[in-house]
Amino acid sequence: MKAVTLTLFAMCIFSLTISAKKMSKEEEKMLDTVVVTTSDGSVHNGTVKKYWTAHHGGGYNKEFSIVADDGSELKFNAAAIDSIYFPMRDDGMLKVWRVYDIAVPKLFKKNKAEHWIAAEGGKSEHARVVVPVVRVNVPHGTRSVWETATWGCLLLDNDSVACTFFFDKSGGLNLKFLKSYLSKRDPELYNHIDAWFESDKNRKKALSKNYALILEAVEDYYRQKP
Repeated sequence: MKAVTLTLFAMCIFSLTISAKKMSKEEEKMLDTVVVTTSDGSVHNGTVKKYWTAHHGGGYNKEFSIVADDGSELKFNAAAIDSIYFPMRDDGMLKVWRVYDIAVPKLFKKNKAEHWIAAEGGKSEHARVVVPVVRVNVPHGTRSVWETATWGCLLLDNDSVACTFFFDKSGGLNLKFLKSYLSKRDPELYNHIDAWFESDKNRKKALSKNYALILEAVEDYYRQKP
């Protein structure tokens, strides 16, 4: 397995390491150690066998399976999940995952939302960031390759749908979906977020390593709000 250096939002769908050395199978297994809590309160301990980012019959980010500590294989659907916790991962990795409604604008379906498993990426007084994993087609010379990437999505406390603002490997910061989503909900908030990033270009660069930076823009808006 290829080792990589982790940033705050480096994706951990495969077992990754913060060091440059190759991990042993035992180290990889530790990072796949998981505690799954279902909506009925049941708790299941084990290791992930097939992640939700793999293609399942119901689509990715919706189903996964683990090998429980007793050796049995358990399969889960997003509808039955309360939380997914990886206790052996460093704090710099995405450790806690839940199910969120993610706005996924599509042609002729601008208001479409998907019920996806996504990571918790930071929380402030009025909002939180959630991080789903997606597959994107990335150009490589004369061909293109499907690669795993993350989205940064903003979920306001008074809302139920998280809206994407950052597209890893697909252009980075893009506020047009947030603008469309907030146009009737809170256009002043969108204007403030947009102006906040425009006022300091370094913030746009920093966002790629810390999606939660957008929460500073949100809280700045509420501090200035009459």
